[in-house]
Amino acid sequence: MLHRKAGRDNAEKSLRIIKTLPLIIVNADFDTTYLASQLKSNFRISYADAFAASLTIEKKGTLITGDPEFKILRKEKDFKVHFINRV
Repeated sequence: MLHRKAGRDNAEKSLRIIKTLPLIIVNADFDTTYLASQLKSNFRISYADAFAASLTIEKKGTLITGDPEFKILRKEKDFKVHFINRV
């Protein structure tokens, strides 16, 4: 999305910054994938968003996003979301 809206150079610069953050890469195992598929079938969200929500629920975390499409998931048990202003 950033590539499309701000250009390749800005997208690559952002990726370099992201790589410096203390992030943990999580593989999509069976349980995560199954929960994501259930969320996708119950809500009008993208499959990628369903994975983000699935991981949030599994890790008992809070999804921090500026994407208003996650508002529909507020009804989902154990899903917590915090919305930030988009730039």
